[in-house]
Amino acid sequence: MAVVSSNIKVMENIALKSSNSYGIQVTVTCSNIQLTNNDVDGMTGKVLLPSEAGFDGMYLTSANGSKYKVTVGNNGQFIVSLVQ
Repeated sequence: MAVVSSNIKVMENIALKSSNSYGIQVTVTCSNIQLTNNDVDGMTGKVLLPSEAGFDGMYLTSANGSKYKVTVGNNGQFIVSLVQ
């Protein structure tokens, strides 16, 4: 039986030199999972987060009230997208 979780924020965790495969691992059965400001490590990698399950980033709101999702691409550049 798959574990299903949704609408969860995972924030401010420190898990260095973990013996787990990943510091944080989210499955595709989850939805709307937001990771923010976590310093984690695992044997295989830091985070396993399928794009359909959520994102590693934050939401910001501009002065006019528009809401944006901010993430970082593999090249280090910020990716900013308007949230409808």
